[in-house]
Amino acid sequence: MRFIIYAAGQNRRFNDTLNRQPKGLQNVGSKMLIEYGLSWIVNYNPSEIIIVVGYKKELFYETLGDSYKGVPIKYVYNKYYNLHGNMSSLWVAKDYCNEDTVFTVSDLICNKNNIDIFMSDNSRSKILIDKRRKLFSDPDPVKVSISDGKINKILKKMPIEEIDGIAIGIYMLSKEMIGLLLNKIENYFTNDNYNLSLYYAINDLVQEKPISPVYCDGTDWCDVDTPKELEMLNTILHDQHYY
Repeated sequence: MRFIIYAAGQNRRFNDTLNRQPKGLQNVGSKMLIEYGLSWIVNYNPSEIIIVVGYKKELFYETLGDSYKGVPIKYVYNKYYNLHGNMSSLWVAKDYCNEDTVFTVSDLICNKNNIDIFMSDNSRSKILIDKRRKLFSDPDPVKVSISDGKINKILKKMPIEEIDGIAIGIYMLSKEMIGLLLNKIENYFTNDNYNLSLYYAINDLVQEKPISPVYCDGTDWCDVDTPKELEMLNTILHDQHYY
């Protein structure tokens, strides 16, 4: 099984509040933001971790080095990092998508119970979903529509009556499914659409091959998109709930 973390973005919404450092390298609680993802990944004994870097890539090399808790890190450079959207990050890591693959982002903190629920689920292609309705009106998260127990639509903008949950940012696709997803991405790039988020290609995929939802247990998670969220996490984070 492969594990890929996207950490290439330029953090435009933070402007100068991060001292021009990548968001994933910011300290939150007792460790850097990206370490919350690295910590749960190493718990599943991967042979290596792929980190897709772009903006200030050298700071990741210098800060994390070539391994994390004994697990080798392989860095892949995304030359398209200054574009909006993260579709290109999976594309540049395509050579590492030759088996079942878990992919996530560098700015997500998720309760360890939800990670365990997700990883223990038997589905080979799945997305971690929060189905709390109070989140559905937030314009920022990626929403999903579910029919007959499968995700058949995944977009940011969706009629409220079609929303069945929020994709919080942890995905797993089988070798076969991620191959199909890469084909969708290639179609976008062939038409010079380099600046889209990955969920557009995943949405195309689930129209043909619906994906299983795995539901969060109702505990907290945070995708850190704004300085306010980063400040809030530094205040409320309790490490014992996270890897």
